[in-house]
Amino acid sequence: MQPTFKPANPPTGADRACGTCSHPLALPFDETMDPRALRRAMRPLLARFGFDSVSYFITSRTHGAINGDMLWTTLSEPWSTCYEREAHVALDPRLTPTHRHLAPFLWNGADYAADRRMQRFLADAQRHGIAGGLVISLHDSPTRWITVTFDVSAERLQSTPLEALAMHLGELVLVAIALHGCIVTWPTGRGRIGRIQHGLSFRERDCLSMAARGLTSADIGERLCVAERTVNFHFRNIKSKLGAINRPEAIARGISLGILNADGHWDGPPHATNGA
Repeated sequence: MQPTFKPANPPTGADRACGTCSHPLALPFDETMDPRALRRAMRPLLARFGFDSVSYFITSRTHGAINGDMLWTTLSEPWSTCYEREAHVALDPRLTPTHRHLAPFLWNGADYAADRRMQRFLADAQRHGIAGGLVISLHDSPTRWITVTFDVSAERLQSTPLEALAMHLGELVLVAIALHGCIVTWPTGRGRIGRIQHGLSFRERDCLSMAARGLTSADIGERLCVAERTVNFHFRNIKSKLGAINRPEAIARGISLGILNADGHWDGPPHATNGA
């Protein structure tokens, strides 16, 4: 199955007469593809439009904090691991504006260089080939957002203005919609969408589960290979999202909400971020 969409440019009189467009966009993927196959299929499209990578996010806002997951990306596993370990979803400049408006927008990491809170994200992103690009948001529900980012490296950004990359905006919106239609059918996609509604990210659930089993922040940091301060950052978000004043109350609320079972465990599906 190869869905074909009309381009963003208005059809000519002849096109309208025959009901077709002269330059259709044929998408070489469909809802039967797994993450790895979808990643392969996206490469020629990225080359066609001048982008280096594409990523798909599901996010929500709870008590003013952005939480969620990068559910799939064409980038490699090290970036997926780094993104989750550092909890970049909370400060990712590609995601925050999508919770205020739905209009697609261009972003350039250089515009955020003076923001000290974002410096770690920007450094990590640039190291993995992300320096700017185009962001398309799809409003999935009143409290949940789907975001598709088409990104470019610093090297490409030096030679290609961002405005030039947005020339095919209409076609890229159709690609984003088709990606959503494909990814949302995956078992891990459905599972993670449901879990986002609880407000906790995967890493936050890991921290809460380990705390429920008696581990300290230092213990959890050692298990997850992150700094103790990163674990404490996660717990500040957990307490805020669950409306708890301390860890014991957060654990109790996690169990009562079904986030954790009585033994403090939760059944997290395997990640599908890099198509492995």
